Parts: sequence; structure tokens; C-alpha cells
Amino acid sequence: MLKLMQVSARFFPHNITGIPPGILHNAVKTAAWEAFTRFAGCRPGERWDGLSKLKQYFSYFGYLPNSPFNFTEDFDDELERALRTYQQNFNLKVTGELDYRTLELIVRPRCGNADIINGTTSMNSGRPSSFHTTEHFHTTGVGLRTGGT
Repeated sequence: MLKLMQVSARFFPHNITGIPPGILHNAVKTAAWEAFTRFAGCRPGERWDGLSKLKQYFSYFGYLPNSPFNFTEDFDDELERALRTYQQNFNLKVTGELDYRTLELIVRPRCGNADIINGTTSMNSGRPSSFHTTEHFHTTGVGLRTGGT
């Protein structure tokens, strides 16, 4: 007889955030999810308070290489290039603007590894993906043998 034991495939802490902790200085975890969403509709040439934190996010994940330590609040050419690359890597419509779909992915929980290292990415970069993720969690069965062979 084979019995299955349910084991959760959820390996992340309850309050995980895709935004590195140092970027959202003194922010509570729930605020971390909403901090960047206020940039929806922000376009090149504009100046928004807090864009420097978004630039730190892109620098952390490799989209702004060789960038200065102190970022400005300006939506400059570097940020636009970073956004375009990010959108391409995540198979989004490449606009170079902070649209809702892009911001939705930015605040989604993720690993802390850079997407781009030394100018190289292993991401799809605009190619269709055969790997799909879900927003819910699954359980896996672990077979346990009981009562004989």
C-alpha cells in the first residue's frame, strides 16, 4: 500500500518582497509592494520624487551597470534603456515607460539574483517562454511505503 504525505512547495517567507531591503529604507514590508506603483505613467524627461529608489532596484538586478552611487530623481535615458531591457527580458510590450504591467512585475516577489551580469542575461529576452509560473501554490505527494513491500 502506498500512502501520500502532503508537503508544501512554498519555500518563501510570508512577507517576501522582490524589492531589495536597502532600497526601501525604513519602509514596512506592506509599503514595499506599493512604493513603486505610484510611478505608473511616468515617462522619459519627467522628474518624480522616489525615482532614485527605482534606479537602485534596476542597478541591483543589473539593468543599470556602471551607475553612480547617488541616483537622481530624473527619468533619464539610462532609466529608459533599463526599462526597455527589463520589459524585453520579461516578454512585456517594450515601451520604455512605467506602465502598469511593468510595475506589476517589478513589485512581484522574486529571487535576489541579478538578471544581467557583465552585460549578459540568460533570460528569454523577448522570446516566447515554455516555462510558466503560477500565482498559487501546489503540494507534492511524497510516497511512503508502509506495511510490507
